Amino acid sequence: MHRTTRLDALASGPSALPHAFLRAEGGSETVALLFPGFGYRVSAPLLHYAEQALLWRGADVLRLDLAYDADPTFPAHDPEARRARIRSDAERALEAALTSGDHRNIVLVGKSLGTLALADLVAGPLVDRGPVCVWLTPLLNDAGLREAVTRQRPPSLYVIGTADPLYDAGVLEELRDACGGRSVVVDGADHGMLVPGDMAATLEGLRRVMAVMDDVLDGAGVRAPVR
Repeated sequence: MHRTTRLDALASGPSALPHAFLRAEGGSETVALLFPGFGYRVSAPLLHYAEQALLWRGADVLRLDLAYDADPTFPAHDPEARRARIRSDAERALEAALTSGDHRNIVLVGKSLGTLALADLVAGPLVDRGPVCVWLTPLLNDAGLREAVTRQRPPSLYVIGTADPLYDAGVLEELRDACGGRSVVVDGADHGMLVPGDMAATLEGLRRVMAVMDDVLDGAGVRAPVR
């Protein structure tokens, strides 16, 4: 069972980050952070089911309800300023999550723009912690993301579709091989992981993603509690 709370470090002041912290009753050795994409909310299918998988395993989950697409100042900034904001928000969220309990395992899940937050945390404050990373439609064209993965080699799952404009089979293979990771590539899926005009294929892709995510979490020692 979990109860939904707020973390004081994120909930107040002009720079408050919208979030929900789902805390496992009795505590948990695992904390997970969910980072949405640009317009892809944490309530959308990929992140929703990833959250459910983590809750079922008894993890504490910090759900970041960030909405950069709804902030007119965000796209107006230059790329470096946008990246600095993503990094700052991610580091604040991580610090709040880590001080919420005694956690042995850290899981990071990011969708699209949210995968930049994962890269910044892996290469920064989590450089010695080896978090499990789930990269949902990662920005494979981002040099910082590629460098973070190849240098730090976090246990990883990569999820992307062949119709995603950012899909690059060569880069994906390089990143997967660098960290001994897993990947799910859905034929015909776009950046939202939808196969246009084919709901069955879309749902089958989601099923595959969740099945492999279960395997990755099991392999990293993030297992469901014994009932």
